[in-house]
Amino acid sequence: MIRYHFGAFEPLDNALAILRAADLIRIKRTGQPGHIQRHLYLLTQQGLEAMEALAQAATELAWYKDRAELVAEIAGEQGGTALKDRQYLQKEYADTDLSQPIRSISERVMKRITALESENMT
Repeated sequence: MIRYHFGAFEPLDNALAILRAADLIRIKRTGQPGHIQRHLYLLTQQGLEAMEALAQAATELAWYKDRAELVAEIAGEQGGTALKDRQYLQKEYADTDLSQPIRSISERVMKRITALESENMT
């Protein structure tokens, strides 16, 4: 993702347009026209069924479903601003110049997961 003024940024319009056109998601916006404060992306029943069917048909796609559930669990009730603030706590994010790609933290995350799994086994 690219670091931008208000947090990590990746254009979503094309992907969301496809999902919305197929009625897999609904998008709810709060705020005044021209001053949207929040976007809510809601999975429809048809979207849930499609996600489950894809995860069963192609097991490699189940990874995305699992990651989405994990992200939702970690984020909890926090909104975009609170999650953005957490990004700035990461050195890779804080040290990235505006409009530049953010370096991956996957190696650090995997070490942390391994350590947590080891703690839980003891």
